[in-house]
Amino acid sequence: VAQALADSIESGGTIQDAIGALASATTFDEARAELIARTELMDAYNGAALGAYGNAGVARVQAIDGDKDAECAARNGQEFSIDDASGIEDHPNGTLDWVPVLA
Repeated sequence: VAQALADSIESGGTIQDAIGALASATTFDEARAELIARTELMDAYNGAALGAYGNAGVARVQAIDGDKDAECAARNGQEFSIDDASGIEDHPNGTLDWVPVLA
């Protein structure tokens, strides 16, 4: 799974390419492959964003999240340190995103 996603990312593929790579490399049906691809790619994106913000000297980030469930709605708009944000795991198919707090 990890190698299929890595290969898809390294080749500059789209989310659809990642889903196809997972479906081809495993016994997952397309729906399961999509869930895994979306979840893992968002986790990788958020980790990279938090790392880049930290390297740029940003100390705090704001959670941008959906309101489809209570956990996401409660987190939406809250500010966290980079370290605390790095420890927060989103649920499968989550919508969590981080933006730097610059003020």
